[in-house]
Amino acid sequence: MRATTTLSALLLALALNLNACGGEEQPANEASAESTMETAAETSAAIFKPDPAAQVDSVAGFRKLLDSAGVTGNILVYDSRDGQYYSNDFNRCAKSWLPASTFKIVNTMIGLETGELKNKHDLFAWDSIPRRMDAWNRDLRLIEAYQVSCVPCYQQLARRIGPERMNAWLDSIDYPGMDVNSETIDTFWLEGESRISSLQQLDFVHRLLKQELPLSDHTYKQLREIMLLGESNGLRLSGKTGWSIRDEFNIGWFVGMVEGPDSYACVVVNIEPTERIEPDNFPMVRQKLAMQALRQMGYDL
Repeated sequence: MRATTTLSALLLALALNLNACGGEEQPANEASAESTMETAAETSAAIFKPDPAAQVDSVAGFRKLLDSAGVTGNILVYDSRDGQYYSNDFNRCAKSWLPASTFKIVNTMIGLETGELKNKHDLFAWDSIPRRMDAWNRDLRLIEAYQVSCVPCYQQLARRIGPERMNAWLDSIDYPGMDVNSETIDTFWLEGESRISSLQQLDFVHRLLKQELPLSDHTYKQLREIMLLGESNGLRLSGKTGWSIRDEFNIGWFVGMVEGPDSYACVVVNIEPTERIEPDNFPMVRQKLAMQALRQMGYDL
């Protein structure tokens, strides 16, 4: 009853590799409070041709959630129960942005596969440099660094992995659009030319959930524990937020999944605030919208 499209249509959009805008959660340059963001380019229309009647219902559903939250953007869901993709705006889902802190999923994964990380208890020692996020100003275990989205911790990890191994693994897991070299190794997901769309994010997290990536059982087990956000009514919610800020522009992400005994769904939220939302509420809205959308799909979180 929401706008849907088939797997073949989704893959067509992914193959087009459309370029657009970027943004991020915390600045790569510690001297700056903001990260780079570019103006979104227009994407090709009519990539998808969902049933018009279903599309109307989708706008009334997911868009109502966005309007109620005081934001604009897109919600994208894949539901295993019918193998369909649901969204209020498939064209916007094809626009590309900096991945922001959603890249911590990938950074963690590659750290584990390269041996730079052993498990969720690995320690990131604080370098004694005060940051504006108090939660970063102490030693953090890997699972804690993920939970508080510690940018310096994950920059340290990226430098340890290095550009050669980072690029090799990005190719191996087919995570597209990243601009990685010796100069950008600890900033590429925060600023610069890296771009990924909601469609591509959903494709990636779907393959992760189905264990279709070339990862060890150990890495899958650790990621499952690290990414967990909560459990309710026999359902597991996992994922990661991201946030890009520059001047008055904000881009918020949520990328994740819900797993039940007999079904699962993958969800991506990409949003911008309007004047109707209090700035302090924007960080909480990203995950909240994902959960509300999943509830609309019948997942009782």
